[in-house]
Amino acid sequence: MYLWESREAAEATYSETWRQRIAERFGAPPQIEYFDTPLIIDNAGSAR
Repeated sequence: MYLWESREAAEATYSETWRQRIAERFGAPPQIEYFDTPLIIDNAGSAR
């Protein structure tokens, strides 16, 4: 799972060239699903 700033940013990464490369490498086309995230919690700064 990846977190993107926008759907446009994700779609720019998952180009047709990228999809073809993944299909060749793993023998199947990638399956991409998009979800909206209403809340993001970043605990990196509070782990002490």
